[in-house]
Amino acid sequence: MADKQKKIKEHTGKRGLRYGSFSLAVTLCFIAAVVLLNAVVSTLGERYSLRLDLTKDQIFMLSTGSVRFLDSLDQDVTLYILTPEDYFSTGNMYYIQAQEVLRQYAARSSHITLEYVDLPRNPGFEKRFPEFQLSSYTIVLQSGERTSTVQINDLFNTDFDPYYYTEYITSSKAEQVLTSAIMGVTTEYQVTVAFIEGFGENGMEALENILRTNNFKPVRQNILTEEIDPEASIAVICTPMRDYTQEELQKLDRFLQNDGQYGKSLLYFPAVLQPPTPNINAFLSDWGISVDEGIVYQTNYAKLVSLNNPFWTAADYNEQYFAKPTIERRLLTIVPEARPLSILFESGDNLSVFAPLMFTDTAVVAPLEDDGEWSPDTAERRGPMPAFIISTGAPYSEKKNVSSNMLVFGSYEFVGSSVLSRRTVGNADYILNVITILTGRQETVFIAPKIIGAQELSITGDIIIILGIAFVAALPVLVLITGSVMFFRRRRL
Repeated sequence: MADKQKKIKEHTGKRGLRYGSFSLAVTLCFIAAVVLLNAVVSTLGERYSLRLDLTKDQIFMLSTGSVRFLDSLDQDVTLYILTPEDYFSTGNMYYIQAQEVLRQYAARSSHITLEYVDLPRNPGFEKRFPEFQLSSYTIVLQSGERTSTVQINDLFNTDFDPYYYTEYITSSKAEQVLTSAIMGVTTEYQVTVAFIEGFGENGMEALENILRTNNFKPVRQNILTEEIDPEASIAVICTPMRDYTQEELQKLDRFLQNDGQYGKSLLYFPAVLQPPTPNINAFLSDWGISVDEGIVYQTNYAKLVSLNNPFWTAADYNEQYFAKPTIERRLLTIVPEARPLSILFESGDNLSVFAPLMFTDTAVVAPLEDDGEWSPDTAERRGPMPAFIISTGAPYSEKKNVSSNMLVFGSYEFVGSSVLSRRTVGNADYILNVITILTGRQETVFIAPKIIGAQELSITGDIIIILGIAFVAALPVLVLITGSVMFFRRRRL
């Protein structure tokens, strides 16, 4: 009996040892597989983006335009971020988003390399780029012999709070800035846009920033003392506060004629409070365009951005060529505080004149000086009327195969900072697409700013009225009816 029990114990022990060894082997294999999988995922994560962005607007992912550009990139670019990597992770969500965008570039293209450099601990790094003033808030981009810099603060749109006297981030433009900067160091040619000054011009800064961000080369030129750069493809005049003399107008003529080659464009943005400029007006009339007196007043709430301001009105698209990006994104294009424009002739003198943007038939022209008796019903001029006119051709040439362009917008506020910074209107997309088409650029990518958290709702006046009726009248009535029904039903119980 004892021998039998001993054999049973020995058999049980051997079986337990065998099962235990098998269990240990399975456990070790599982641990090894987990370690191997983790190593593979970490390696792939450095090369490819394995993160899943579940946010509504895909704020942590690259847009289609950037992806398309990176897929076609065939030059090596190194981004030196002159701050420790954990600087981003310890910041707010916008800094975390910017860091993720940086990672996406390297993950998408093998030609993009990220290197974090702690500048205080590597003082010799500055000697590699003596042409720049580097700091711990700088990103250096290098591709071959071409280099440029981006400041980390430039990755964000900011606003100033006068109450707390602090600056705060309103949205991220990290992808737009970085994609443009990479384009800048990998593109041999930059389109020059000349901004004319010398006669009190103002309101150009926002448009300059948009162009600079999109790899154009904006330059300032004083038309009093110099000719417009012949290398510039476009010249911009923004609300001059004094009239040009014939000498300055001749410089404009020489720029547009371009030694008989034409192929240039001039953009003009007037203002309602601009002093009279009869010489400029006569110059524009040669191109079939008239800038008239008064201010456009919109009587249709559906076309207003704000119910309290009938002068901030949206315009209708009269074509889809210039307006394609805004139509695709279903954005409004607004022309605030606009002067009325007129087309003097649609064709003739080797010119073709067209209005791509129009104010509706509910728009009227109000006088700048209101004596208290004016009302929209008594307006002498009513819409539809142009909000933007383009004249194409060569009025001083008999050649039919050459042309330059004259573009006149109803207001300089069309490209004002308060308008171009709004992600819910399409002015930035629209003007960038116009300039891109005029200059024949192919690689321009406009990316809307990305907001983390609450989103701004783009609504017009009629929607505001509907919402007001719903919440002020309809909802209380509905609550009253529901309460009454429940009250009388309970009384019957």
